[in-house]
Amino acid sequence: MSTALRGLMAGLVLCVGVSAYAQDGRGLELRMGEGNWPAWQGVGAGEASLNTGNMMYPGGGGLEGFLAAVITHGLILHSSRAAMRNEQQAKADQVLNPHRNAIDGLTAEKLISATRDQLPPADRQAQQVLELRPAYTLSADERTLMLDNAIRVQAAQGKPLDRIVRVLAPALDTADPSAYWQQDQGRPLQQQAATLLAHSIQLALSIPPSAADGKPAKTLRYRSGSADTMERGKLLAMGCNRIVMETLRGWILSAPRTDAQPETCATQPYAFEAADLTATGATPAPRPATGAADPAASTAVPADPATPPR
Repeated sequence: MSTALRGLMAGLVLCVGVSAYAQDGRGLELRMGEGNWPAWQGVGAGEASLNTGNMMYPGGGGLEGFLAAVITHGLILHSSRAAMRNEQQAKADQVLNPHRNAIDGLTAEKLISATRDQLPPADRQAQQVLELRPAYTLSADERTLMLDNAIRVQAAQGKPLDRIVRVLAPALDTADPSAYWQQDQGRPLQQQAATLLAHSIQLALSIPPSAADGKPAKTLRYRSGSADTMERGKLLAMGCNRIVMETLRGWILSAPRTDAQPETCATQPYAFEAADLTATGATPAPRPATGAADPAASTAVPADPATPPR
């Protein structure tokens, strides 16, 4: 392993002091990895939906830590393409300009606090430490937000577990998505970011690495922005509006279903239950929807105004 690669991998074990945990020192602890997190970027001009075939690479000071997680999955781009991609990304990032105040205002501390408040009580009591590296991507049409989160899960005993979780939000069904995100000083965008991060944490905590073992890979359809798409993967869980799979790259991907029913599922767009239990005819209680937090919890970001997905 090269010296540069060892340096990148070392970033996975370093944390900054931004964290949230139960006041008595027990329960789930959330930390941001070393670097400039959360990271944000846009999608190239002309792409109305997100390109879910390739992981997006965030810019800023936190790039090294995120690349360390990506390198372990063999996803790094060839260096000869870096200069061209940097120029393309700078143009793509212009979609973020109207939302700079909201993005800059969503500090790591604020995001962690709002995310923790959205987790169900059972998850907040998990005796684990989670190190997070969230990177958000806004589609060119500003209708869809996507999260790539490199997560290190450390329990009280045993080796840490590294996961990469991608979450696609439902596309906004509104005439002016940019104006929607900018309401109330950008609170809807901040709230969506916390919702996606909380959902990625739920997936990392509830889906074991062996969940896909023995499952056949299938072509699975899901909604990406304003378009239907498909990907080979192993079905892990389903919800009224959600499909969760393990991709052939080993990531967890959570996305809107192509057959979602917005009129009946709008209040729980991120609820899910294990697909193998559903297949056997069992009737397990679904995982609580992200955002179904304790009413007494103090939310750092107000609740998202009702906006039906497409």
